[in-house]
Amino acid sequence: MEWTGVSVAKEQILVFAAIGGRFPLDEVGAAFEHIHDVTVIYDYGGTGRLANKVLAGIHPDVFIAGSEKWALVLKEKGYVSNVYPIVKHIPVVIAPLKNNLVQSLFDITQSNLKLVFGDPDACAIGNTTLKILGSASINKNDIPLCAQGITVKQLILWVEQGVADASIVWRADALQSSKVRVVEIPAAFNHISYIPICRMKTENESEAVKKYIDFVLNEGIDFFEKHGFETYK
Repeated sequence: MEWTGVSVAKEQILVFAAIGGRFPLDEVGAAFEHIHDVTVIYDYGGTGRLANKVLAGIHPDVFIAGSEKWALVLKEKGYVSNVYPIVKHIPVVIAPLKNNLVQSLFDITQSNLKLVFGDPDACAIGNTTLKILGSASINKNDIPLCAQGITVKQLILWVEQGVADASIVWRADALQSSKVRVVEIPAAFNHISYIPICRMKTENESEAVKKYIDFVLNEGIDFFEKHGFETYK
């Protein structure tokens, strides 16, 4: 066929995604693009920030939240048509590798510590942390909190650098660091959530969006498991 000089742009999908899923999602996007010849554009950030962008009128095709909270809020407000769980998100306590001050969840109340938690208004782990403290009957006013972060990556960096003695983050993110150790949270107090993928309500019911969501929920699970996530059952 003779080339006419007219090129056809690839179809594009805009995905808002919690930054904690960046490593598997980058691989998912590359694999999907290779198979379907569709460009996947990711906007990564804290779940709260991304959800507020939606509320402000910026509408992606797909929203992958850090937990189910914001997915359900956006569904209730009419921005989301369907919510599907992808994998579990399991909270853990982390501490610097060579710092032994924190050996259990209840050690975080020691007054000589410096703790950093996620901001409940900015990232999913912040709200989950408050639930864990409540279940364990730990008064948040007894926590020696020195700062709040807007992403899990920021919390891990602070602990890696020794700026903080401990934090509560998602296990999959913690396992990606060689500079922190993980302290498991007892099941009786933990609040395990799931990472959901949301089909947004848009005027353009793109078949490519449906294929992307199906790909994430099927072939994409292998990429998540590779990076330390557990399958949602």
